[in-house]
Amino acid sequence: NTPGSYICSCPPETTNKNCQNIQCIESSCLNGGICARKDNGISFCQCPANFYGHHCELLVVN
Repeated sequence: NTPGSYICSCPPETTNKNCQNIQCIESSCLNGGICARKDNGISFCQCPANFYGHHCELLVVN
């Protein structure tokens, strides 16, 4: 077993060599963010205009 020498057979709701979960979880988006999915299947939070960050947790300061 050497680093990078393994390959996982991942189920459809996961991705990358470690089979990380890519399911869209609505509750992970904060401050009115909407959970969306990219063409590659990975989910992300689409934030309203005043917020940003992975979970829309950061307020835009002008």
